[in-house]
Amino acid sequence: MKKILLILLATQFALAAQLTPIYGINVIEDNDVYSMVNQKKMRVTKDILGNFTVEDNQGNRKKITKDIFDNITIEDNNGKRTRVTKDIFDNITIEDNNGKRTRVTKDIFDNITIEGNDGKRTRVTKDIFGNITIEDNDGKRTRVTKDIFGNITIEGNEGNRTNVTKDILDNLTIYDD
Repeated sequence: MKKILLILLATQFALAAQLTPIYGINVIEDNDVYSMVNQKKMRVTKDILGNFTVEDNQGNRKKITKDIFDNITIEDNNGKRTRVTKDIFDNITIEDNNGKRTRVTKDIFDNITIEGNDGKRTRVTKDIFGNITIEDNDGKRTRVTKDIFGNITIEGNEGNRTNVTKDILDNLTIYDD
């Protein structure tokens, strides 16, 4: 009986090592990661400075670098570059080499403002009751409220309303008014 269990255990470990790359969850070998997602093979390498390079089997490559100020630059082999910077107030700026810039700022009340250089602005505010309001400069507004029972109501300025309720067995019910 012990021999049979030992043989089954050894067979399980031997087969698991061979089946993992076939079904392609993720196989890690040193600093390379291979993944079979949609039949694409990806290779991720990390250099001694902590920069990553992601390359697929079709020759597409993205390089992710971080400088001494923790600014992140993502660059591909087609010349497209995106830079993510953070200032001393933890405001985030995302800009690419085409001139598109998005700035994410947070004030002292934890209200978030997302604005682009194309004139679009979205503001996320939270009141003292924990209700969240999302509004943009086009006049669209969405309000998310939570009552004392934990039921959530999502209401738009067009009059559409969605309720998410939870019963005592933690089953969720989603319905529109």
